[in-house]
Amino acid sequence: MTSSPLLLMQKRSRGLAGAVILMCLLGCSNALDLADGEYEVFALRYGRSRVKKEMVYQPLSTGEKRSGKLTFGWYVWLLKGNDRVILVDTGVVDQGLVKSWRIRDFVSSDSLLRRMDIVPWQVTDIILTHLHWDHAGNLGPYVQAKIWLQETEYKHAERTFASGVEQDAGMLLSDFQRLQKRSEAGYLNLVEGDLELYPGVSLRLIGDHTPGLQQVVVHTASGNVVLASDSSYLYDNTLREQPTGVAADYQKNLENLRKLNRLAASPWLVIPGHDPDVYTHFPRVTDGIVKITSESWAK
Repeated sequence: MTSSPLLLMQKRSRGLAGAVILMCLLGCSNALDLADGEYEVFALRYGRSRVKKEMVYQPLSTGEKRSGKLTFGWYVWLLKGNDRVILVDTGVVDQGLVKSWRIRDFVSSDSLLRRMDIVPWQVTDIILTHLHWDHAGNLGPYVQAKIWLQETEYKHAERTFASGVEQDAGMLLSDFQRLQKRSEAGYLNLVEGDLELYPGVSLRLIGDHTPGLQQVVVHTASGNVVLASDSSYLYDNTLREQPTGVAADYQKNLENLRKLNRLAASPWLVIPGHDPDVYTHFPRVTDGIVKITSESWAK
């Protein structure tokens, strides 16, 4: 039996990462008393399911597909601080997709936000990491939010739907049409490459899982948190430097995985896009929501 990725991570990180924990415990400010440019980061789990291993990991060197299934968590992310409420991805609302992917315990992102006493119109910004249905499929409720997306990703979707298809490469035409309406209303902001969106929130163009995938680096009281999105499905992808099974550019995916740990305050603050352990290993705020912090790892 192989070790859990998180157990493996804990074993590997006793030296340097242990020192990081100690420094954070001694020197980090209280997250409830945020300094300028600091944010609180929350994972909002909108469901869970089982997926094929061949989706999570690149095919073996022999070309053989991996057999079996793994548990997936389905998440959006919330950043709070500096008078901003920033939602990273919106999840999905299409019940047909929820059923076809057998997503259990489904809750829409706007319903999860209400558990934190946040209503959709209070969301100031939406960062779309990419345009796959499970990340960009619930724009509807957030009518006041500025939307941030890489121009490369937008053009990728334009080219994809130019032929008249209704879905392709993980994207839905209906989602893209909603995004276009937001663009016409002046809410869409297309980003070219890396950008410091606000002090403490930076966007990184990666372009591995999709041509315009972007990651989000957030400064918190625990240090930098990296929301890796689908560049890394599980902690195992990052720790073992295992490219995902769904990537537009596998080599770019591998190169990015090798860089990720250097961007965050500690390995467990590189947050993969779908790891179920995120929900079980960070402090619970309420049902479906955990807070991303190093505190739980120091206990």
